[in-house]
Amino acid sequence: MKVVTSVVNNPTFIEIQYHCLKKHLHCDFEYIVFNDAKEFPDYTNDNDITIKKQITDTCNELGIKCYEIENDKDIQKKQ
Repeated sequence: MKVVTSVVNNPTFIEIQYHCLKKHLHCDFEYIVFNDAKEFPDYTNDNDITIKKQITDTCNELGIKCYEIENDKDIQKKQ
């Protein structure tokens, strides 16, 4: 079973959800995170440029597959 989530700038959510899944799913599963956090100051990350790295670090610590989605100022300006 695969469990997929996108994270809204909250590394704590990943940890809580991971432990909840381990507790309640009685089968093998793969937890996959899509990390699209911004690495520049923005209102969506409370101007914290370390959120993306925090999410990646949390995934690495828990052995969770983490896909980093490009999300930078140049892409935002083009839209």
